[in-house]
Amino acid sequence: TKGVPAMTGLKNNLIENIKQLRKEQGLTQDDLAALADETPVGRLGTPEDIAEAVCFFASDKASFITGQVLTADGGFMP
Repeated sequence: TKGVPAMTGLKNNLIENIKQLRKEQGLTQDDLAALADETPVGRLGTPEDIAEAVCFFASDKASFITGQVLTADGGFMP
């Protein structure tokens, strides 16, 4: 379908932007490990995790979903 290349492009752009944002935060490996330990699923989310969620909401598969807020945080509670 026509939407597949567009969705792939969107996903790739999201992944690269999230990776850049993570670099800019300046967190050390120890900081990241500590955050992962505090997250109920036991790991940090990946750029791919977030991109998949965004792509789902941008797809026709979510056409009946309205007014929702998705918190993709692995259960993390600050």
